[in-house]
Amino acid sequence: MLRFPIRQPGDGVDLGRNPGPLFSIGYVGIRDDDGSIWVGWYSYGRWHTLPLRLSVRDHSPTGFNWGYGGSGPSQLALALLCHATRNPGLSLQLYQQFKRAVVARLHRRRWHLSQRFVFRWIRQELEADGSLCQLRGNGRVEVV
Repeated sequence: MLRFPIRQPGDGVDLGRNPGPLFSIGYVGIRDDDGSIWVGWYSYGRWHTLPLRLSVRDHSPTGFNWGYGGSGPSQLALALLCHATRNPGLSLQLYQQFKRAVVARLHRRRWHLSQRFVFRWIRQELEADGSLCQLRGNGRVEVV
């Protein structure tokens, strides 16, 4: 059974409430003792389950995973980028790199990423590739 954890000594992030208004959106992954996984996002104190986004690309209909480079981590990388950017095309362009650079390295038990972190990673990746990106007023990231 998946239990929503409350802060324990050394965790660094209080997963029992919104960690703060840093860019207002964040992402959390939790693996319980029995191997159950929950991935969600929060905004202004409200928690939601992160959709798989199988309609964009179907790597893992059984769900997300992280900490290695397989199909579950591919689905998680795509879903995180789709949600953060609201741009499926850009997400498809970058999700394999995001999986290798970020998702494959996430802590096996629990992790937290801010939307700001995701945006910084995208900007660095696109600038290294010679592209520019811009955050629009509606929260959508576009390549310019």
